[in-house]
Amino acid sequence: MLPLLVGLPRAVQGPRPAGRRWPLALAATLLGTSAGIALQQTALAGLPGGLAVALLSTAPVMALPLAALEGDRPGWRGVLAAAAALAGVSLVAGLVGLPGA
Repeated sequence: MLPLLVGLPRAVQGPRPAGRRWPLALAATLLGTSAGIALQQTALAGLPGGLAVALLSTAPVMALPLAALEGDRPGWRGVLAAAAALAGVSLVAGLVGLPGA
């Protein structure tokens, strides 16, 4: 693939992130690699497989409230999609607890 890149135009240097974002990026990296993996392994070991995977798939939804720290504001469609995802996981978690499920 590298020989194909020779003829492509070079990207112009874009805006650099603000200095206050570096501590947030470092904290997210440390939490994602250490606490995130530990919690993932705990969920997979202690819950039924389907429920654990459903809970793990909500990680992007859980990051939505943290977007305000970055200065991002999700639109109404994003908030609606997050609410639908949480409702779906709640239904899965509720159905797993039912007798005979």
